[in-house]
Amino acid sequence: MKKIACLLLVLTIVSCKSTAKIAETKATDALDVETIIKGIQANKIDFKTAVIRAGVGYESEDTGINAGADIRIKKDEKILVSIKVLGITMAKALITPDRVQYYQKTGDKYFDGDYTTLSRLAGTPLNYEKVQNLLLGKPLDDLKASDFIAVLSGSNYELRTVATKPQASAYAFEAGNFFLKKTQILRIEKNQSVTVDYNGYGNYNNIPFPLSLKILAKEADKFSKIEIDYKDVKINENVSFPYEVPSGYERIILE
Repeated sequence: MKKIACLLLVLTIVSCKSTAKIAETKATDALDVETIIKGIQANKIDFKTAVIRAGVGYESEDTGINAGADIRIKKDEKILVSIKVLGITMAKALITPDRVQYYQKTGDKYFDGDYTTLSRLAGTPLNYEKVQNLLLGKPLDDLKASDFIAVLSGSNYELRTVATKPQASAYAFEAGNFFLKKTQILRIEKNQSVTVDYNGYGNYNNIPFPLSLKILAKEADKFSKIEIDYKDVKINENVSFPYEVPSGYERIILE
């Protein structure tokens, strides 16, 4: 469970706030799957780079921490995450389509590998696109009408996987812009679940980004929770992606 929590922390350090929340609309009439998916696909997030500052809180059954973070995204190419305490970088991660790297100053450790191990630890297949979608408030799955059913859930539209599989997914969207409100992933065999809640969206240079998100991971009687409060987002600025493991660090082998 601690490994999953560590992975989630690496994957979800993002944020931004200090902007007006985009007004949301409540769903009142049922829509079919095709109409909902078309609405989601029309809500595109088109940018080249994003630089995000965040406040992050992490909690599990035996620990809790608060930290600052900054994340740099070059869309569809790479993501650089820096975790800071009192302005000092304590950990850094570089995520690309074929590679995941990170190091942590506590214990002088680093990891360098592909998504195979991380997918096994998370209990769900991961790749670069899914990590980027998580940070941008987009569905993790490739939404196909044949794979989902549509239901009216409270004030939101919800897409749920059709058949019982080792992994079940559900996505809730608000009705006006079809912004993602909640992601739920359940692996019944392993008694694992991950829930991601998005608390609204803000407009940055006419591009919607999440204002905050909360991730809750459960496995049997254990849990880990990450709350991310978005502070600021800068779009399409010239940014660098410096990453170098300090000398003398020991490589982590995740099993």
